[in-house]
Amino acid sequence: MNETSFIELLPLKHLIVVACFFEFKRHKEKIMTSIPGTDFDYLFALLVVEVSLSLVTGQNLIWSDEETRLYLELRLEENLKGNIRKHIVNEVGRQTIISKFYDTFGEKHTWIKFRNKFNTCKKQYSGFKKLTHRTGMSYHPNGSIDMSDDWWDERYKEWPGARKIKDKPMPNADLMEQMLGSIHITGAEGWSAQQGESHLDNNMMLDEDEAASEST
Repeated sequence: MNETSFIELLPLKHLIVVACFFEFKRHKEKIMTSIPGTDFDYLFALLVVEVSLSLVTGQNLIWSDEETRLYLELRLEENLKGNIRKHIVNEVGRQTIISKFYDTFGEKHTWIKFRNKFNTCKKQYSGFKKLTHRTGMSYHPNGSIDMSDDWWDERYKEWPGARKIKDKPMPNADLMEQMLGSIHITGAEGWSAQQGESHLDNNMMLDEDEAASEST
């Protein structure tokens, strides 16, 4: 495969990296004279390997709100089809989610990335519910929390993640509520706001049967 063919396979988020690299290549003569003994082909090969690994493993996947929403919608669809039992997705459901996510965003990831995202959603949902499960809460018309700066300053001490939802509603809260409203979240019991988000994160794990069943 030549360099052009390889680039055609890259998702959009990697193109900026490659564009910068080819700008480097365009000026390689000047660069090579300032870096004696550097093998340009070797550097390009390293780039190919690094980007290829990120494509295969999804290790650099940063979820946008839109990507998260699609994933949650797909999980709800597979649940209605009977492909999810006790929050464990069977092989048919996994492949459907992976395929439809790729069709929409052009990114193909191993199931472990989707499983980890579900675990992250459980953490976010639990933190959000503990943040809002208080008396005297007030909300803006768009659903975001309408409380004083002093109130927020105290919440930041309890849960740093609260900063992300100070000026906007919790992203995809409606879908999380549908999916996680009655879920048993291992490790959340006994958590208090004073323990902070790190305590919640350290103890929020997949149930053992779920982790074993979704280990690929």
